[in-house]
Amino acid sequence: MGNYKSSISLLEESLKIKREIFGGSNMNDEVANALHNLGLARFLDNDFERGQEVLEKALSIRKDILGQFHVDVARTLDVLGKVYLAKNIFRLALNSHMEALEIKNKVLGNMSHSLGNAHFTKNSHITNKGRCIFQQIFVTAFLTIMATYIF
Repeated sequence: MGNYKSSISLLEESLKIKREIFGGSNMNDEVANALHNLGLARFLDNDFERGQEVLEKALSIRKDILGQFHVDVARTLDVLGKVYLAKNIFRLALNSHMEALEIKNKVLGNMSHSLGNAHFTKNSHITNKGRCIFQQIFVTAFLTIMATYIF
């Protein structure tokens, strides 16, 4: 694994600077991005409690600023779903991943297109479409596995 402690320290400093630049306000996309990155680093460092707390703040800000259906909202939901999964909170993990997938489908289009067709129609979104398809496969596998435990 990486050296997340020093990364976390730098991300916390970045967050502090961004808050100072924007007059202490959290209601800014730059602050939301810093919170998202800090939450992701905490997740990767196995600090799930604090990662969840920071990601939930980032999600709230992103939804307020960007609206419900934005790719950045989906990105934060995706990482938050991973945090919930790591904490064995399966229903919240599933809900987060499903909401992220719904947003990505609305923003990037229906995932029923093949990647080849997507390449010709939406070149700039080919990488994101691939990620959406992977996430859709993950959610399907997750549902199948968890069905025996929670349903």
